[in-house]
Parts: sequence; structure tokens; C-alpha cells
Amino acid sequence: MIDLVRRPGDLARLADRAASWKSEPPAAVILGASPNGLSFARSLGKRGVPVLLLEGPKPEAGLRTRYALTALLPDPVDEEGRWLEILDSIGGAARSRPVLIPTGDAHVLLVSRNRARLERGFRFLLPSAEILEQLPDKRAQYGLAEKHGIPVPRTVYPSTEAEAERAGNQVGYPCIVKPHVGHLWRRRKEKKLEQVGDAAALLRVFREASGIGQSVMIQEIIPGGDDTLYGLLAYYDHDSRPLCLLTKRKLRQYPVGYGDGSFQVTLRVPEVRDLGDRFFRALGYRGLGSVEFKKDTRTGEYKLIEINPRSVSGQGMTTAAGMDIPYLAYLDIGEVRKVEPTESFREHVYFVNERWDFLSFLENRRRGNLTLRSWIGGFLGRKVACAWFSWKDPLPALALLGTALRNRLRR
Repeated sequence: MIDLVRRPGDLARLADRAASWKSEPPAAVILGASPNGLSFARSLGKRGVPVLLLEGPKPEAGLRTRYALTALLPDPVDEEGRWLEILDSIGGAARSRPVLIPTGDAHVLLVSRNRARLERGFRFLLPSAEILEQLPDKRAQYGLAEKHGIPVPRTVYPSTEAEAERAGNQVGYPCIVKPHVGHLWRRRKEKKLEQVGDAAALLRVFREASGIGQSVMIQEIIPGGDDTLYGLLAYYDHDSRPLCLLTKRKLRQYPVGYGDGSFQVTLRVPEVRDLGDRFFRALGYRGLGSVEFKKDTRTGEYKLIEINPRSVSGQGMTTAAGMDIPYLAYLDIGEVRKVEPTESFREHVYFVNERWDFLSFLENRRRGNLTLRSWIGGFLGRKVACAWFSWKDPLPALALLGTALRNRLRR
């Protein structure tokens, strides 16, 4: 791994590696080394595809994978120009244009906003620039959903404290306060959103958001636990034709209530598939994407939680379930071979993010919702794929464990 691309020699090493890539199959450059990016590196690397995995500024454990050359870069938001310089060098040195796969919101926007420049050195597939500028903004995203008849939770968008207080009364307490643009919010806040129980708490969060320049929405809480969240993982080709559609259900997430899936299972849910596919097609969607709904226990209706114009942290479950979306997307984007549409995947394949699910277990145990015995028992006798651990690629999990132990000792 190149620890940090700062010196000209570091960039030269990456360019030299790119120049050594054979023209067939094309190499893959993955932006982001979270479990999302790691799933792509493993899927492609084990098939002999040359993979470069770029991350920054946090040294994610995925950088320790044996399936890719990896490098740590500066922050893609603060130093977009540096990322473009590095990508230009890699793409210009490669004999054949590599497949470029951004796995985070900041990565997707970086590629989208510099399409003409990056297309000279890479092959990639994204939704239209117009759609991509809207989808990371939850207000614009919900507006698109309502326009196309996709059910959404009751939501109000205040711009002043007085409007925020009225919105709380209109939606009802408890309610949630959610940022418009999640990836910018998470640069300053640990939680994805805040649940508030009264007007005083709502106004406190509203003021905090205003203080960091973030707009927020006030949204109803849809009844139901974490296991009422369902999702569609998808890939659409250049003609907006769905090549891969896989539905899944969350069983646990972290943080509990409002977080990322920590324990999930593949499951055929036709209503979720049809609703998500209808939304994607209405947008003329292209590339990797995911959409999540929550089933309202009052009505049985599936309501939109979010749509992501990229792959997600649980992308590895598609590989484990036999619909290897990372590999199939690579084949299509790289024009390696024709990919036929498929909805064939194995049901009841479980996927665990080891770190998040341990934290989810601790939080659920504190709330009296889960015992150690039932948590461990939930993995026994089941096919469980892991986000971090692999017998053939153990270093990412070991790096994650080492970081956790060091943090524990410091505390």
C-alpha cells in the first residue's frame, strides 16, 4: 500500500503500475475502501482483474486487501483537484481505459462533475448529471419520488426556527431531523440524523445544523422496527435496462433505528422490486444504485427512505447470493462481454458487517431487545457472508480488529 500520495515519486509509482496493466481485461479503479469498495476489489481481484483501490483521507481497513494495489489520498471534497490530477495520471498511463467505479457520494459527484475530463482516461457509467445533482439532496430526492408516485414519509422543510417549530407540531412528536445532504452532514456529525421528542430538542438540533451550514427536514417516524426495512440493489445499463435486481431485508442496523445495515438477508420481495424498479426507470437511470423502503405497519405500504446513486455497504451480499453485481457491472461497463438481464439469486443468504453488528448488539442489549445467546444463535446454521472477514483475504478484518483494540486501550 502507498500510505499517502504526496510526493511525485508516489504518483509515478501509480502511473508505472497503470502502464503495466495489460489491455485485456481492462483494469478497475475503485474509489473508496469501505466494505462497499472492498466487495468490488475482492470480486474483481480474485478473477485476475488488476485493481487499484483509492481512499482518503481516513485509512479504511479495506486498504489492506490482497486483491488490489491501494493508496491513501487526501479528502476528495477538500482536494478534488488533487484527486483529478492522480486519476489523470493513472488513466493516461494505462494501455486500455480502466473501469472507474466510485462507491461513495463524494466520489460519485467528483466523477460526475468532471465527466468530460475523466472519460478520456476511464470507462464509467453514471446517471445523468442532472439526476446526480438531485439525488444526494434528500429534499430533491423526495420531490422526484412524489412526482413519480412513489410513497414517501410525511416531511416538512423549514428554513427558520419558527417554521421548524410549526413543522414539529405538524408532523408530531417524536419525529426525526434529517439533513438534506447526508455526506456533507457526516463530515461534521457522527449520526446520520437526530430523533427528537419535543420542540426544545428540535430547535436545538435545528440551530446546530444552521451553525454548520446544513439545511434539515422534519420527518415523521414510520412505525416498525429495523426488520421492516427492505431494499433493492440494482444495476442498469446504458439504455436504462435493468441487468441486475436483488431484493433484501434488514434485520439489524447500527445505530439502531437509523443507521446502516449490520445484519441483512436476501429475500424476494416483489413489491419492493417493482416499486424500486419503477422509480429507477422513471429517472432514466444508468449504473449502480440502491433504494430502501420501510414498510408502514399501519397500512402495509412501502415508503421511500432513500435512494443512493451508487453501490452500498452491503454490496458484498450480492456476490454471496450468486448475483455478483460488482463483477457483472464491470463486465458491462468495460465492454468485456454482453451481460444478460437476471433476477436469479439465492434467498436466505445472510450478510453481516462484523463491526457494526457487534455495536448494534451492544445497543440492543442495553435496551433489553437482544441477549448474547440469541445474538450468537442468529448466526448458527445459516450461510453468513462477512463484510470484512474472508479466509482468503484476512488482513482487512485483522486491521479492523487492531484499530478497535488500540482505541479501547486509549480509552
